[in-house]
Amino acid sequence: MQRKRDREPVTVGLALTVGPALIGGIFTLAKQIHNTIETYCANQTDCIELNEHIYEVVGCLEHIQSDAQISKQLEQPMLTLQDCLIDCVTLLEKFTNASTIGQVLRSRHYKKEFENLITN
Repeated sequence: MQRKRDREPVTVGLALTVGPALIGGIFTLAKQIHNTIETYCANQTDCIELNEHIYEVVGCLEHIQSDAQISKQLEQPMLTLQDCLIDCVTLLEKFTNASTIGQVLRSRHYKKEFENLITN
């Protein structure tokens, strides 16, 4: 099993986070994204769409959280999802930390990055 982000094998310590701990980490990242969007991006269509996609997936994870066998089967996809959510948090931090002028000047760049996150 490998992490999509760096193609490195998953370490024993990381593998132990699969299941409820990994799902909890995903929930935490999703909540962080949601809070950032609610605070800074309320009028941004891309932010709202990203938030909706994340919560569709999180809603599914809630159903498998208590089933260890399904959690084990979904290790790799959950690690990939976690990597994607980390990328989302990073992009949102860049976007929200930019000045209004910076957001306008780099709007095409941010639009492209948001589209990449939504389609991946």
